[in-house]
Amino acid sequence: MNNNLDTIIARFIRILCLIGGWLLLGLSVVTVGSALTRKYFNISVQGIDEYGGYILAIVMAIGFSFALIERAHIRIEILREPLGPAAQAFFDMVAMLALSIATLLLVWVSSKVLIETISYQALSNTPLRTPLIVPQALWVGGLAMFAMLCLILTIRCALALLRGDWDFVRNRLGNESVEEETLREVSSFQQRNYKNNKDSFL
Repeated sequence: MNNNLDTIIARFIRILCLIGGWLLLGLSVVTVGSALTRKYFNISVQGIDEYGGYILAIVMAIGFSFALIERAHIRIEILREPLGPAAQAFFDMVAMLALSIATLLLVWVSSKVLIETISYQALSNTPLRTPLIVPQALWVGGLAMFAMLCLILTIRCALALLRGDWDFVRNRLGNESVEEETLREVSSFQQRNYKNNKDSFL
């Protein structure tokens, strides 16, 4: 997988995250509206809790992938930081393997739930009687995408580890240093500032 494909995948995941963010924002607006109508008009909007739970589960699954490509998963760095590049790359690889195994187990369990839902044509135990195959399929799909990214990164970084390319492993798996995060934020600010100045000129 080359850098162009990396960029395409990262862009695709960011688009999914933007969609998820708008869904969460819409859910918040509907929840507030339901609270107001229930308080002042004694009218309650049905299905907010149910569909809110579906949205949260799906967005969470997509967010795992976003956190992975952004190197944002929480890591305990107190033992890793004093080590040299080779040892840091090794422990990054161990962490990635552990994450991949845990993710595969999660996909396996969630897939079994989805298969049972399909076989029984299960509906939600609510007045809306929602076909559970729809939210569960999206949820499993998000988890499967995360598992696929984990496996791809694991293979690529394992090969880099074998050839002694510690920087590749660190740039893909290691947490951002303070300097890297500062440079990224400065670059992002400069791009936004350039775009705003260009729009103002036009």
